[in-house]
Amino acid sequence: ISSRGCPAQCTFCANVCMGRKFRAHSPEYVAGEIEYLANKYGVRHFRFEDDCFTADQDRVIKICDLIIKARLNITWAASGRVNTLRNDAVILKMKQAGCVWVQLGIETGSQRINDLMKKGTTLAMAEECCALLRKHGMPYFNAFIIGNEGDTLETVMSTIAFSRKLKSEVVLFH
Repeated sequence: ISSRGCPAQCTFCANVCMGRKFRAHSPEYVAGEIEYLANKYGVRHFRFEDDCFTADQDRVIKICDLIIKARLNITWAASGRVNTLRNDAVILKMKQAGCVWVQLGIETGSQRINDLMKKGTTLAMAEECCALLRKHGMPYFNAFIIGNEGDTLETVMSTIAFSRKLKSEVVLFH
């Protein structure tokens, strides 16, 4: 866990214990922990359990640069938000530093439901993010919620259709 909290205001979020304020360890601390575990214990794969590892793109790039500089032979995965992963440079840097997949919380295929959930993203952002990840050969998993407040058979069906449109490696329905 390299950070706590998420700056988003999603109404469905159950992770109230971490809070809405994003609080992060420094890139040097994070890379140092990874280097220690890799060198002392031979750990070669890491999973960032942050609510949103990509919340601060500058921090992500610094962590990646430090991993690359240390020449660690590792792979890793993280969760992100579609509004924070729409930059070629960030995705390429993550891949160069050993990122092998990203999980995205898309939640719905209905912009009306997305707005009711106060997700702070758009379906267009999700499409753009997934297209960039595909373009750079970065596997991604998408998570959706069925039964959101306001969901109807029509919005659930649009969510299923949207999940197919995004062409992720794995789709999770909650």
